[in-house]
Amino acid sequence: MTTKRPFKSTESIRIFDAPEDFDLARSLAEAESVCVVTAFAHWSGWEMVRPWLLKSKANITLIAGLDFCQSEPRVLRDWIGKSFRNRETKAFLWSKSGITFHPKVFLVGTTKSNFALVGSGNLSAGGLNNNVECFSYVRKASAVSEIEVWIQELIANRRNCRALDKSDVKEYEARYKAAASAKKLLNKLANKAERVIEKRHEPTIENWSNAIREAKKFFKTARFRRQYDGRRHATGIIKQLLHHPKYNFSRDELSAFYGIPELGQLVHIWKYRVWEKRARLRTALVGLYDSTVPIATRIDDATSIRYFGINAVSKILASVDPKSYPVWNAPVRAALASFGYLAPWGGTTGTKYVAFMESMQEFRLQTNALDMLALDCFLFEVGYPLLPHV
Repeated sequence: MTTKRPFKSTESIRIFDAPEDFDLARSLAEAESVCVVTAFAHWSGWEMVRPWLLKSKANITLIAGLDFCQSEPRVLRDWIGKSFRNRETKAFLWSKSGITFHPKVFLVGTTKSNFALVGSGNLSAGGLNNNVECFSYVRKASAVSEIEVWIQELIANRRNCRALDKSDVKEYEARYKAAASAKKLLNKLANKAERVIEKRHEPTIENWSNAIREAKKFFKTARFRRQYDGRRHATGIIKQLLHHPKYNFSRDELSAFYGIPELGQLVHIWKYRVWEKRARLRTALVGLYDSTVPIATRIDDATSIRYFGINAVSKILASVDPKSYPVWNAPVRAALASFGYLAPWGGTTGTKYVAFMESMQEFRLQTNALDMLALDCFLFEVGYPLLPHV
């Protein structure tokens, strides 16, 4: 499976299972037929596809919904305006009281093949460029045919799918303008709720200034230098034992890794269980450094291996890239708790680690720490005496 973007400038939209050379703009320009079915249409999205459609010789069919007064009259007027009327474009509005029209589909026919994009993004800048959206690239002939039939069934429903004309746009525009002020209020309330929720989920260190002050003081001690040098030495041994980046380690090498106390003690008896899953573990560890996949997802994949938790994973990450990745283990958690750190609510192990990592990157900057290994020295110094010891 490959992952592509609809337009080259797009960062947050993904199209899954598309060909390696896929380019939506080029496909539209080369198309013989194009059908766009969208819950709503904004000019910001329409102007992204419009020039490519005008370059093509395609038969064009456009269907938009009117729910929540989201479709912009300017777009609807252009659909039946001179530029597209001369191309015999077929434009429709779907409206049925009590039922929301919510599809997002591009159906494209080219000389090479027919395909469809079915996903979450509307015909808007958000849906095609700015939001977090995804589409599935459908190429199987039988599936494409089913989508074609579904679209024809929509158009055939004359009671709810009506050919667009100027009177429809004029009638709708009056209601669109009336709804604009209400939408502003709704957006304001929604944004306020988002900010409140985001703040509740942000990790915080209540006594941040005290933690910074104590860390700076500790970094000036000889005790810190000894601990830091030990950790630096251990990172080299860890990479050597595990054979980073291939991770084709032996059983004895994995056992030796579990015996390294620096960057967190690991439970020795678990190493035998972990060795039984060595093939999956090796794949997950190699995948930790695949920058095309979000780090939270990579961590969730590695920590999903039973008996191999975030303690071990963060220990390896910190060994390979100590500038970026902090260690996350019991002494660290105890130290942060003593400074009032509140982990984010909910989420996965990966998302919680990423939130912690971002906090530690900021903490590192404010303490002028050499790297995350230096922070681990400080947090271990604070947290280890707080743990219950037998």
